[in-house]
Parts: sequence; structure tokens; C-alpha cells
Amino acid sequence: MPDLQSSSAGKKTIHSVQQYSPAQNIDLEMNMQQCRINSAIRICRERHGLPSTNVMMFNDWDWLSFRTDPQSQLQETWMQQMHRPMVIELVASKAILSVRHFNQRILTAFSGRLIRINPRERQVPTPLDIGLTLCALSELQAIDKLFGG
Repeated sequence: MPDLQSSSAGKKTIHSVQQYSPAQNIDLEMNMQQCRINSAIRICRERHGLPSTNVMMFNDWDWLSFRTDPQSQLQETWMQQMHRPMVIELVASKAILSVRHFNQRILTAFSGRLIRINPRERQVPTPLDIGLTLCALSELQAIDKLFGG
């Protein structure tokens, strides 16, 4: 399976920031335990401001897609080979429409099923899908155990 770290709601990595031209993209050194950036963040010379985060949540007119386009195409090619995939959605609220739209596309176009793990919004689109209300880590560990992990 290809490396498909793709998400409708987000960029493929949060370990770099996006400035305003591809030549200015920089990678960051992250402390994942403390959720902190260890690298110095430079000011964008063209726009005289801080670089943009590398997470696209909504339509971002300044988004530079040179990194995401090839990954999205790879994901699309891979998805065309799927038959009845299972989507596991982790704590994505109704407010994150891009995630919900992506999941709906999988359910409709590929006869997929959904496991939604969300303590507050566990409702699922069909009786064939599953909504779970515990914390995501606990539920993922239970699913892993169920499948012999």
C-alpha cells in the first residue's frame, strides 16, 4: 500500500510550514511529546509576516499545492482499486465538513462502511455503520485487539 498520509481536512504533514512560494517552504524540528516547535520560525520577506501553518482546513487561496497534488493523485489512484473499504473516523465533529464529505464519498462510491469514534457525535449514516462514544485511543486499541493485534 502506498504512503497515503492524506486527509481531506489536513495537509499531509504538520512538520513543515507553508510560506508563500515553493522555494520558501521550510521544514521544522518538532518535539512531539511537548507539541512544540524546536526550530526558529522565520518571517516571510515577501509578505512580512509569519509563515502559514501546513494544515489546510478550508479553502485557502494562498495554498501551495505542489506537495499535496501528487499525494492526492496517488490516493485517488489507490482508492479506485478499493472494494468495500472501512473508514475509521476519529473525533471529527460535524463542523469539519471536509472529513464528513470524504467519508460520504467512500461510503457511496466504494460501498464502504464507517466506524465513527466520537464521544459527543457518534451518529452514523446507516445501520450498517458503527458509532462509538469512548475516547479514540481506547476504541482503536479495542479494534486492534478484536483483529488479533
